[in-house]
Amino acid sequence: MISAATRALRPRDLLVGLLAALLLAVPDLGRQLPVRADPSRLHALLVDVVGVLSAGVVQVALVGLLAGLPALRGGAGLLAAAVRRRPRAVLAGLLCAGTVSAVLTLVPSVLLLGPAQVLGPLEGPALWRLVAAQASDVVATAVTAPWFAVLVRLCAERDAPPSGG
Repeated sequence: MISAATRALRPRDLLVGLLAALLLAVPDLGRQLPVRADPSRLHALLVDVVGVLSAGVVQVALVGLLAGLPALRGGAGLLAAAVRRRPRAVLAGLLCAGTVSAVLTLVPSVLLLGPAQVLGPLEGPALWRLVAAQASDVVATAVTAPWFAVLVRLCAERDAPPSGG
């Protein structure tokens, strides 16, 4: 199923993923600016929670959009069907997408911000470093989100065997 999703990914899917990533980057960077000079671990955790939630909403919407359905409602339905029909394939896809995303974002972020700021709260990095690190998030989202959306659609298809793999 993983390789089928890779083969089924079209340039249009990547373009829609890039647009979604660019739209997500604005609030993503915006949520980090107020805590840029605040070394509070609680604020850093809240920023990360908001980031995960907003990325999740964008991912579900992308699942729906790329399948030609209403964004959130269609995406949620496809995701639920995919998890029912092929839970192991969806989990494997999530792990693959997460790993690729981590590689694409962690390396530039550590180089630009330093390991202490990537793992802990931001302590006033230069704005250009923050923006440059955000660019790696855009690339990671543009690559992994459309691929995962295609995988979910394939897993949810009616002719897919109902087994977990």
